[in-house]
Amino acid sequence: MFKNRLERLRRQVRAARDLGKLYRVVAEGFARLLGAERVLVLHELDCTRGLEAVYTLPRPDDGRLPGVTIPRDDPLYTYLKRTTRALVLLDDPRVRRAASTSTALEELVEKGDWKVAIPLQQLDLLVGVVLLGPPENSLASVPFRRALRRLAELIAYAAVTLLMFQRLQQEAKEKAILLEVAKKISSSLDLMEVLEMVVEAVRQVVPCEHATVFLIDRERDELKHAVYRGSGRAALKNFRLKLGQGLVGWVAITGQPVIIDNVLEDERYYRLFQDSRSELDVPLVRGDKILGVISLESKRERAFNEHHLELAKAFAAQAAVAIENALLLEELVEKRRLERELTIAREIQKALLPKELPRLRGFALDAYTLPSGMIGGDLYDVVEFADRTVALAVGDVSGKGTPGAILMATLYSTYRGLLRRGIDPGQLMRKLNDLLLERIDPESFATFFLALLSPEKRTLRYCNAGHNPPLVMHQDGSYERLEDGGPVLGFVPQLSYISAKIELKPGDVLVLYTDGVTEAANPDDELFGEDRLIALVRRFRKLGPKRLRKKIVQEVIAFTGRKALEDDLTLLIVKVTTRRNATSTDQETAQEVVTDGS
Repeated sequence: MFKNRLERLRRQVRAARDLGKLYRVVAEGFARLLGAERVLVLHELDCTRGLEAVYTLPRPDDGRLPGVTIPRDDPLYTYLKRTTRALVLLDDPRVRRAASTSTALEELVEKGDWKVAIPLQQLDLLVGVVLLGPPENSLASVPFRRALRRLAELIAYAAVTLLMFQRLQQEAKEKAILLEVAKKISSSLDLMEVLEMVVEAVRQVVPCEHATVFLIDRERDELKHAVYRGSGRAALKNFRLKLGQGLVGWVAITGQPVIIDNVLEDERYYRLFQDSRSELDVPLVRGDKILGVISLESKRERAFNEHHLELAKAFAAQAAVAIENALLLEELVEKRRLERELTIAREIQKALLPKELPRLRGFALDAYTLPSGMIGGDLYDVVEFADRTVALAVGDVSGKGTPGAILMATLYSTYRGLLRRGIDPGQLMRKLNDLLLERIDPESFATFFLALLSPEKRTLRYCNAGHNPPLVMHQDGSYERLEDGGPVLGFVPQLSYISAKIELKPGDVLVLYTDGVTEAANPDDELFGEDRLIALVRRFRKLGPKRLRKKIVQEVIAFTGRKALEDDLTLLIVKVTTRRNATSTDQETAQEVVTDGS
């Protein structure tokens, strides 16, 4: 009977397709398997908070979960993480001695509801734990602990996999909502309309009972209620707070966001909603000016985490843009304003690109960029040092239009500030990543490839920061992908990047490109892809760089069947000539930024 129940639970765990179903399956399965009167499933949903209750049997009438947590810094957490036991008896003297200072264990034993803990471990991680009320002794002592151990590992694996999948789904939802808000802001100068949309959007990704936007009235040094959405009674229409009053007023003065796990324990809290227990507040900031505060309140303690904070800050940034537009640009026609910005950004972008490429003995070069719109987010650069060493760079930033152009200019200026003769590409990339983290928005990032070409030695030392791997097509048709380096820039500080080195031979063709080439799609949503690019370069590898570049651009445009590309396209091509001196037909000049694909 035990084996049958065990196998049934295994099948149900494997079949679970979401965390909610997995929790229910585990709780009901262990209740049957070990004859437990009560079951509580704890899962680590946040890497900083420890284990939290996610499901209990029997189900409570009010739907509230028991307030059982096992923090990461609690000795019981450490014990459950390291133990090799399938079943841990919480009142076992050995367990009490091992976790003698555990507050969590003391509370569990004192309450008397939970007698047994089943750790859910995956490799060296404690994913969760199943707490059981008094199980049947006959089942608790049967020689199936090894089987239970394997079952617990299976549950831990399923929980980690489903949590990752859930987070990916949530991330996709968050990005889609942020994009929708950004579109609304760019198309509307109605402040209240935009703020209402921001508040609704925040509540879709940050669970809360109350969401309020307060705007600063500088003339009266007050915060006035602007928009409210929630499950309770709305804030009073003309409700105001003095600057510095309550948590919201404190945030408005300091410009610092806050997460309060229990507002009743914070002396700054001003009670506006009777059922509130936790609060998250972020300032609406534009430049160095604080415009207001977004305040989120929940009836649950510890309802908000750092991820919620980052989301709220992203929406606050969007709302701040809307507020500034309404306050400072309400007399302007949005279309004309955007056109002027685009024109300026396009001129800035053209000014950043090299006017001409250096003439190198034994090498021919060509570079070209085709933005998908009026301006793009791609860049390329070629710099010749006094010792004839040449820096070759190509990059791509997240976003298009004006934001993409601004981010591209930031990347370019930061990279140029670091570039100097003799610097190791990997070392430069490490510094570039850390500087970008200080200068760009949290949701932005960039891919970048940098190589140092020594024409005399015909060597190339490079580092690839998450960029499409450039191709080195050899004269015999074989090729190499230059992918050594590290992750994309602008996400995580203090990353490690490595440099690699290759030797070039006469006839070799180096093709640096952005994803506007390989991710160009035809009407059937089929991508041009790296394989087509490799085949194309192999086929026309004997052409000069300019003619090869034209072939690539023509093939990409023909493949898409469209007059305009959906993403920016950039190419930087270097060919090792068979002669020591490149002829005038081999040596190409840099191209202006164009939009017609010619």
